[in-house]
Amino acid sequence: MSTKTSKKTYAERLAFLPPEMREFALHDEDTKKDILEQNLDQEEILSIASVNMHHQKLAKKQKITMNIPNYTLQAIKISAQKLGVPYQTFISSILHQYATKQLSHKVK
Repeated sequence: MSTKTSKKTYAERLAFLPPEMREFALHDEDTKKDILEQNLDQEEILSIASVNMHHQKLAKKQKITMNIPNYTLQAIKISAQKLGVPYQTFISSILHQYATKQLSHKVK
């Protein structure tokens, strides 16, 4: 099979994916090989793309600096300790939940 045919076949195999997920389906050459050689169905390809997208998004982090009242930080540290997680992870989780609308702010 020629390289040109493989690329077309591979592109056709990914055509059902939303455009923003297609780039994540081709995470590496092993993934491409699996999709082509194992004749994975759409559900399996979608699962691979979803996992790869999740891992790549988690890997991209940006460091920030912020000033918050000491009592707020202490309360966060206590809550994080009760949950058994580092407080920075706890803060990141809260921000992620808010950004993804899993947590909402009540307007007074």
